[in-house]
Amino acid sequence: MKKIILAITCASIISSVNSFGVANAHYHDYHGHHDMNINTQTNRLNFDPLINNEIVDSMHMPMMNEEFVQSGNVDKDFIANMIPHHQGAIDSAKLILEYGSNEEVKAIARNIIKTQTKEIEDFNELLANGDFSNSNLSEKAYAEFVAKEKENMAEMMNKMIAVTRTRDKKTADYTFVLAMKYHHEGALEASKQILAYTKNPQIRKIAKNIIKDQAKEIKQFDKLIEQGL
Repeated sequence: MKKIILAITCASIISSVNSFGVANAHYHDYHGHHDMNINTQTNRLNFDPLINNEIVDSMHMPMMNEEFVQSGNVDKDFIANMIPHHQGAIDSAKLILEYGSNEEVKAIARNIIKTQTKEIEDFNELLANGDFSNSNLSEKAYAEFVAKEKENMAEMMNKMIAVTRTRDKKTADYTFVLAMKYHHEGALEASKQILAYTKNPQIRKIAKNIIKDQAKEIKQFDKLIEQGL
């Protein structure tokens, strides 16, 4: 049984590493061609591949530029890895305020910036002063937690990257909404995962708030897509 669990864990980590490689390849491919297309005329109401790529890239670049935290404590990992995740949402929301045209989308973007900026401040304070002593796991359980965390993140990134690879020519607003939906789903999965492990009441409250707030916004995204954004 132990060998089976170890094999599954290793397979998950390998899959995650491969997926992060795909994300990196996409990023460098896009930016390698960016300079050649710098004079592309942009109509903010229509499809522009450079803008769409920038919107999606901004969501995952903070996560890819920061070292994935494996501290040995699930509470610290959850909070530390959620900071670049939130920062990506903020960065992309700022871009859609510049390039978007749908006022409902912009209102959601403003709320993301306000809410998640405050949460990052809270997370940093918690990392500096928090007590995480109640959530230490066995070595096996912690390895399973990390493997699942990486798997969830890789799946989220691949879904976001796929948004820019569609043949359908979509607006910046649509690109932002669909990619942010997948981005939020990643936060939901991470929050549900930590709730299955942590005993820390403060961490549990944070995870539940993320689930509540971002599930609400996912419903807004789905409605906008259904309406033909």
